[in-house]
Amino acid sequence: MTLPNGSMFRDFSMIIQKSVNLRYRDGTPVENIAGEGVGVPEDAHDAGAAAINFGTEPLWFRFGFGAGADWGFGDETGPGLASIPNAFRAYANAQGGNSDPATPVYLARPGDQVRFRITKPTGYARNTTMAILGHNWTEEPFISVNMPSDVMAKTAFQVYRSTVDNIVTGNGWNVVTEAGGPFRAPGDYLFRDIGSFGNLNGLWGIFRVEEDNPIP
Repeated sequence: MTLPNGSMFRDFSMIIQKSVNLRYRDGTPVENIAGEGVGVPEDAHDAGAAAINFGTEPLWFRFGFGAGADWGFGDETGPGLASIPNAFRAYANAQGGNSDPATPVYLARPGDQVRFRITKPTGYARNTTMAILGHNWTEEPFISVNMPSDVMAKTAFQVYRSTVDNIVTGNGWNVVTEAGGPFRAPGDYLFRDIGSFGNLNGLWGIFRVEEDNPIP
């Protein structure tokens, strides 16, 4: 995107969906995660699957478990998630068939000004707290020029943060940051719901900052 003053920024959409009716390949419905034990969750706000931009990458699936797997070391139905010996590889492409996740991979070059438009138009009221590792931003990135809060920009008086919380149905957030963080360092940066339920259900992806990233 190009502003009237000639400056440019990358504009990204991050649309979060919850209570998704996810299906296995054979058409059977994906069961609920066992955050409160096997079966229907006590709280309806934890039912169903989750996605970002219509893609999902559940951690239970990446390790070959069913969605309803025990969160401990296992039970009579089989081993649990706590028995995974290489859990540290959860977000590695090697764990996903040497390919990028089905969730978004946002591309930018080091130092690019970027804006993430985060919203959750559908789903239940359980909120998400999204973090983009290695980056921070101001909580309300607006200044007043011709009318109150009509221009998106940073000032020294704004509060910096490194997470966006209270992402619930009907809310929208603007994250204004710089690709690669304050040091403009290239690399793959993880973004994820830091809540355990959303993270396990696939609310994560990659912010890829590289010199040779194509710019549409």
